[in-house]
Amino acid sequence: MLAGIIPAPEYLSPYRDPSRGKKPQARTLRRMVEAGFLDAATAAAAVNEPLRLGLEGDDGSSGPWRAPYFVSEVLYELYQKYGRDEVLQGGFQVHTTVDLAMQEVAEKAVNDAGIEYDDERIVLAQKAVERCVEALGILGQAREQKMEQAALVAATKAREQFQKLSKIESSKGKETSEEERSKAEELAVSEAANKASEAVKRRFDLTEEALSASLAEHQEEVKKASKARVEGAVVAIDPVRGAVRVLVGGRDYYESNFNRATQAYRPPGSTFKPIVYLAALAEGIERNHVIVDEPYSVGDFSPENYDKKFRGQVTLEESLLRSLNVPTVKLCAAIGVDKVCRMGKALGIDSYLPHELSLSLGGCEMTPLQLATAYSTIASGGVLHKPYLISRVENYQGRVIEEVKPISTEHRETVVDEYAVSELRSLLQAVVDRGTGRAARIGRPCAGKTGTSDGHRDAWFAGFTPMLSCVVWLGYDDNTPLGGIWPATGSSHAAPLWRDFMKRVHEGVPFEKFHDVGRDEFGGRAPRRIRKKSRRPRIVGLPEIRKHYRRHDKKVLWRDVWDWEKASSAWEERERMQEWTADRAKRAEEIKTMKEQLQKALAKTGITPS
Repeated sequence: MLAGIIPAPEYLSPYRDPSRGKKPQARTLRRMVEAGFLDAATAAAAVNEPLRLGLEGDDGSSGPWRAPYFVSEVLYELYQKYGRDEVLQGGFQVHTTVDLAMQEVAEKAVNDAGIEYDDERIVLAQKAVERCVEALGILGQAREQKMEQAALVAATKAREQFQKLSKIESSKGKETSEEERSKAEELAVSEAANKASEAVKRRFDLTEEALSASLAEHQEEVKKASKARVEGAVVAIDPVRGAVRVLVGGRDYYESNFNRATQAYRPPGSTFKPIVYLAALAEGIERNHVIVDEPYSVGDFSPENYDKKFRGQVTLEESLLRSLNVPTVKLCAAIGVDKVCRMGKALGIDSYLPHELSLSLGGCEMTPLQLATAYSTIASGGVLHKPYLISRVENYQGRVIEEVKPISTEHRETVVDEYAVSELRSLLQAVVDRGTGRAARIGRPCAGKTGTSDGHRDAWFAGFTPMLSCVVWLGYDDNTPLGGIWPATGSSHAAPLWRDFMKRVHEGVPFEKFHDVGRDEFGGRAPRRIRKKSRRPRIVGLPEIRKHYRRHDKKVLWRDVWDWEKASSAWEERERMQEWTADRAKRAEEIKTMKEQLQKALAKTGITPS
């Protein structure tokens, strides 16, 4: 076969079409028989033997033909570092971070979800066409019946009215012949019946016109759905190390090698909202702070919630659970878009983030890998690990020329206050438990957020467990709205895909909970579970917010918000003032108690103090 496909190796490749590879194989074997290099029986046996392309083995030794999107990205990185010729001819031994079992589960999940979605769209469109045709048939039958009924009722009323008028005229002495009266009566009855019938016909014509337009629209949707092919991407990262375990960039690499996981810049929708809330939590705003959900505009930008409703005063927690747009925009305006941008960069998003309020609703573009990096940083407690696919590279002599070594615990640096990350993680758990992400529940602790871009062009779900951070994306390459007439969302389509993948890869994995952090570990503030619940939430106003300075460890790198040395000095000064105020209040209380005791003693003796 190899000899036969030399004239056109790409076109005749059996990986593209097995039948193309068999033809040159048979031709080559026939020539070998003619030349005496092979007997006819052996050649016939070789022709009849099924093709083995290296994809059927159980040991995974087929190399690049497994996890093709992952391998193509690895090759791209190697080409960038060492050059194509050196990589292909240098005898490199490359160790990657891929988990083949997880990768294959993700590839199957993406392909199955794509097939299911494409079939669902076609079936829905076909059913809509059938309903329209059925409705038009019923409408045609009903039109005749209703027209006849309307004509009969109108004729009866007209005849009764004419007879009454005839009696009145006769009583006044006006006499007409029976023939004239009969003709006039029939004319009046006929006109009334025709008018009533035409009125009914006009109403039915309008309904028929609307149904015909719907039928044409649904028929067009069937055509589009038959040709359309939804694509998907899955990225899974180990949040403890930053190792990329899964990278799927599409449904079929051999049909489209465009890697959507690393090359497709798409709007993240509401999956960006947690970054806004994390920036707010890092600023000292609590989850029980209240924002008013009401009509809100800034210039030409007038955000509205998905259901077009407003709910009045809502807490930050409720706002994130319901994925409310207006409170999120107001929160972003309150803390400042600049800080939200810096938070996104701190979490590992490399793409451009516009300094506009629409950013809070996902008004930017990023790859699934970048979004997975941000969520991986949240899952790790605020420790940013640059995602990597290559763990070690050795040359032909076995010498290590590149290696990624795990960062020791004492050298890890957090990019944001760990308490704020812990609070956000708790909020995202609530989103899955009782919010918009309920479809992503997997029967163990997990957290995440749904996302749907403007116009339903992208469906996202980004989430994590203690062991794995995963992002799922669904959409069309040409930016066509998902679902056509029936829009798809992150909660309806991306979340189930995320759930199916995460359930499979967590089978047999020990049950693990998230580690919650209280403020007592970072500055003396007690965890939420032992704070007084009677404390009234403060309303977040615009444009200013009260900031609470608190002690931070030197490892915290959320520097761009303010100078941490000044913040630390301000905190120490505040602590001294609080201690002095507390001592003064204590002394005042003691003096007050002593005065009360003295007054009681004097009252008993009958002595009146001067």
